[in-house]
Amino acid sequence: RENNFEAKGEMRRDDDKEISLMIRKMVRVEDNPSFRILPTPVTQRQWKAVMFTDIPFKERIIHAKHQGDYYPIENITFQEVLVFVTKLNEKYHGIGFRLPTNDEWKLAVEQNEQNIRTTDFDILSNDQKSLFVRSQIIWSNELAKSTREEPNYNDLPDDGTLIYDLFGNVWEWIGEKYDCDNGDITRRLHGGSWRFSNEECKRAGGSYWLKEGYKADDIGFRIVVSEEDYQKVIKKLDGNREG
Repeated sequence: RENNFEAKGEMRRDDDKEISLMIRKMVRVEDNPSFRILPTPVTQRQWKAVMFTDIPFKERIIHAKHQGDYYPIENITFQEVLVFVTKLNEKYHGIGFRLPTNDEWKLAVEQNEQNIRTTDFDILSNDQKSLFVRSQIIWSNELAKSTREEPNYNDLPDDGTLIYDLFGNVWEWIGEKYDCDNGDITRRLHGGSWRFSNEECKRAGGSYWLKEGYKADDIGFRIVVSEEDYQKVIKKLDGNREG
C-alpha cells in the first residue's frame, strides 16, 4: 500500500509538471482584452496528464491513430474536449480555460503573420530563423506525402511568441456552435489538416462544421485563457514551486 501511495504521488507530480509546462508556454495574443493561446494543439502527453490523474502510465490508453507523446491528441469528440477543459479548470479553481472563439483564432493567425513581417531576420540566429520558418509551415497532405516524420512538438523550444500549426496537421475544434434545423448541434473547426492541400487548409479557415459527437484522426484542439486568468494561474504555479 505504501508503494502504491508513493507511485500515485510520483504520477501526480509528473502530471502537475507537464500541465505547468503546458500553461507556461501559452503565447500572449494582443486584444482588448488580451488572451493566451497554446502554441501548438494539445499533445497526447498533455491530454494524459489532465485526463488520467492517478491512473498508472501503462494503463493510460488513448485511441489516437498516430501515437506519440508529442503528437497532437486526435480522434476525440467535442464533448471529450469539454471534459478535458472542465478537469483543467477544476484543478485551478476560478480559472477559465476554454476553446478559442472564431475571432480569437483569427487574431492568433494575424499576430503570427505579423511577427514574420516585422522581425529583423538579420539579427536572428540560425536556430531562431528555423523556428520562424517552422511556424509558417502548413502540415498538409503535400508535406505528409514527402516525409514519414510527423511534427514532434517536443523539438520546439519555448519561444514565447510563435504559434504553430494554425493551418494543417489537425483540424481544431472551436467553441462556437450552430443549431441545425433537424436538432443536431454542430461546432466550428479551423485550420484544415494533413488530409488537405496547402491551399485548402488556408481556404478552410473557419468554414467547416461537424456534429459534436464526430471524431476523426485529423481533428484536435488547443485552448485559450484570458490574460487576467493566466496571471492568476501563474501566480498559483509560482507559489506551489516556492512552497
